Amino acid sequence: MAVLNEKPKNDLKEAETVTDHKTDLDSDSRIGNKTHECEKSNDSNAASTLTQKELLEWLHPVEDPELFLSLVDLGLIYEAQPLSDKSDHVHVKMTLTSPGCPAGDYLVTEVKKRLLEHENIQDASVEIVWEPKWDPAEMASDEVKDRLGIW
Repeated sequence: MAVLNEKPKNDLKEAETVTDHKTDLDSDSRIGNKTHECEKSNDSNAASTLTQKELLEWLHPVEDPELFLSLVDLGLIYEAQPLSDKSDHVHVKMTLTSPGCPAGDYLVTEVKKRLLEHENIQDASVEIVWEPKWDPAEMASDEVKDRLGIW
């Protein structure tokens, strides 16, 4: 069971970073922003060797449920990096197509679930950011621009 904590959409300012929008997907169904722990690989330095490119490739299968296009190809994933103080924890900064995106919670959950499927990732957090504002003409891949008719 996934539990999502999110500020009410009305309280979001355009440049504000939502830092409390995280999910806990552990088997105990803990509530809140507690650290997710799961039993995986014992190699605690393995995630810290993952590059952003490798993490984006790993996240590529996660698709927008309405557009059926990869979040990576849409340009919605801004950053994916292991945390320096936690070698087995990956942090993702991403945005949504709009602040009122009805699939926002679903997308955050799917990104986190996908990260936790990686054998070298013990914990993952996803942060929704609104800056820079998503612009598919600048941020989406050429294939996505073609499919969306953006040229």
